[in-house]
Amino acid sequence: MVEKAESGDIRTLAVERIQDVYDTHVEFDYPKNFNAEARINKTFGIIDDGPLSVKVLFSSTQARYVTERTWVEGQTVETNSDGSIILSFSTHGKYDVKKWVMGWGPDAIVIEPRELAEEIRQDLKKMLKNY
Repeated sequence: MVEKAESGDIRTLAVERIQDVYDTHVEFDYPKNFNAEARINKTFGIIDDGPLSVKVLFSSTQARYVTERTWVEGQTVETNSDGSIILSFSTHGKYDVKKWVMGWGPDAIVIEPRELAEEIRQDLKKMLKNY
């Protein structure tokens, strides 16, 4: 679901989190050339926190699973001699990409952007303290 916030920003909402709906009788016009489907399709998940170019190295043991589906329109896959792959794509949603990469555990390494790799490293340091 897409809404226009008081600030004028267009936001994507998680419909499953909506607990109640009522008519406020407030109307708004979508911005010119607004395309909700295109907006939703450009994000990796639900959060659109700006454009991001990503390169992730996946181990050979996970390469097959990664290449079996399209994660982002326009993605490219480079196969290395050891069977590992580099998945490259442009998207929006660094937060969602970070959580996705971390879900692959040690079988995924962010090559680019370096800031994302550093955020993951910092999160992993914090996680280690919990165990």
